[in-house]
Amino acid sequence: MDYDQSHTVPIECTVVSADGGKSRGGPRGGAGGYAVSISTKECGDFRMSWQVTEDTADDIAAELEPGNIYTFQIGENQNKILNLTQKLGIGSAVYSFEKKK
Repeated sequence: MDYDQSHTVPIECTVVSADGGKSRGGPRGGAGGYAVSISTKECGDFRMSWQVTEDTADDIAAELEPGNIYTFQIGENQNKILNLTQKLGIGSAVYSFEKKK
């Protein structure tokens, strides 16, 4: 288990869009998996692949309603460099989310 996955921090963001589907393989041509691509107003782009499957990707994406604020759990290290990854257009990994009440 990587460090960020076991050391998460909450971040609140407004969802612009969310789409589930098959993701590309890695830089070495590995097989892709399924993921949810999330675009937010304040926090940039996220990618949730942890425990996302072919059967759940679209359902998870549908839970993220545009215009609503969610608390996303992202890795502690990823949070430290969030401003940089936003500027570079690199999506941060998300491990879970909850709609703000």
